Amino acid sequence: MPPRAANSPCLFEPDANTIFNTVLPLHIKSMLQDVFIQSTASEQSARVMAMQAASDNAKELLDSLQLEYNKLRQQGITTELLDILGGQVER
Repeated sequence: MPPRAANSPCLFEPDANTIFNTVLPLHIKSMLQDVFIQSTASEQSARVMAMQAASDNAKELLDSLQLEYNKLRQQGITTELLDILGGQVER
């Protein structure tokens, strides 16, 4: 055990420089890993939001086309009924 310096409040085993040189690369590695994880999570979030928007837009388009189809179908039915009724009246 190394002797404790008179002005040092703590006893470091190993010395502070060795601890610093060991911990610093681990801290930097941890920070980089956090940055990459945050970046990946952000990208996935953006993809989910884009897919949700695309699904919502597709549903709105489908609803609009369904309404248009129903209107045209109803118009055709009405025209047929008027033709049938008009044909019966002329007989």
